[in-house]
Amino acid sequence: TESGILALIFVAIMVVAMWKMFEKAGVEGWKAVIPFYNIYEAFKVFWGNGWLCFLLVVPVVGFIVALITNYKMAKSFGHGFGYALGLIVFPVVFAPVLGFNKDEYVGPLK
Repeated sequence: TESGILALIFVAIMVVAMWKMFEKAGVEGWKAVIPFYNIYEAFKVFWGNGWLCFLLVVPVVGFIVALITNYKMAKSFGHGFGYALGLIVFPVVFAPVLGFNKDEYVGPLK
């Protein structure tokens, strides 16, 4: 159906965006393609500790951690709260921009 095709396009855009962000952070881009492992790697890149990804499965805490992760993603590339809000509300737009623009990875927010 149309919604299934749209969902696949959305997923493909997000995987390509994460691939590019991983490469900017010095991580092999192919790791963005593997389900669950890509989340672990993203937490290593944006939090500094991949094991924190398991907080996502805790009710309520997981939602808050996901929001904070978007903020840490924005900060890791030198952006602030406004960009993080864009990643939360329009991820299919803001994530590819983060992956393909000239911003450099500055490391996880301490």
